[in-house]
Amino acid sequence: MGKEPSDIPDEWEFYPCLVDDAPASILLNMWYRGNFEEIAFEQLYYGRIEMLDGDEHGMGSKDEASALFGVEDVISSELASVGLFNVGRLRNTGGWQLTFYGPDGHDDDVQRAFAAVVKEREFTTGSKHDPDWTYYHEFLYPDRERLQWIANRRQVQTLEEHGDLLDTDRPVDHYVYFPTTEAREQFIASLPVNGFPTSKRTDHSGDQSEAYGVEITRVDPVELGHIHDVVMDLAILAEKFGGDYDGWGAPIVSGTMPQEPDKTLN
Repeated sequence: MGKEPSDIPDEWEFYPCLVDDAPASILLNMWYRGNFEEIAFEQLYYGRIEMLDGDEHGMGSKDEASALFGVEDVISSELASVGLFNVGRLRNTGGWQLTFYGPDGHDDDVQRAFAAVVKEREFTTGSKHDPDWTYYHEFLYPDRERLQWIANRRQVQTLEEHGDLLDTDRPVDHYVYFPTTEAREQFIASLPVNGFPTSKRTDHSGDQSEAYGVEITRVDPVELGHIHDVVMDLAILAEKFGGDYDGWGAPIVSGTMPQEPDKTLN
């Protein structure tokens, strides 16, 4: 017996991006990335609600979002009851679009679910055959840079929950791994000219494709916009030499004294 919508783990994440050169926000359940074949349904369904107040960025004012969050919950619950799986939402250019996958033949159910709760707003619904879940994988799912943004946001949020003063400088440790010592040495030689003066070698006996590590330390604040730029500079530099960026850690700064770093934050 196959999975039901209620069986799907809640692995929801959001990220900002550009869609057709306009600001957008995408929310999706990341669980489907490696598990969509367990669903086995090939029909994509969508419904787009036109917002009354798209705000200056087209993603909805605070009041509009509050109203449509509730509408979204009702629609998702109703469509789950007929076997449709909610996979994500796009907000941009004054529209609020929900996406589902399920068996063929549910266009009328989607239309009814939206019509029952969408009041004073225009909406459209539709469907298409999408056996490879191309819309999910190639549109909703974040690219490598946006995946790193999500990881950085999670870490910054954890620091903030510990009372961290995010805009305060502190030593931040970054970890990069390489498949060969030669690649690692080329990377290390490039660090000072790219603004990263301090590093040390760290080997491990695990996956040989990432056996040769480098720990880079630089003093920075950990405000999300700033630390993401720093991380991407290192990630792009590491990739140039065949390496993989593997995350960062930092002491929590609350008040005037930094605390020892929580190893779970690395």
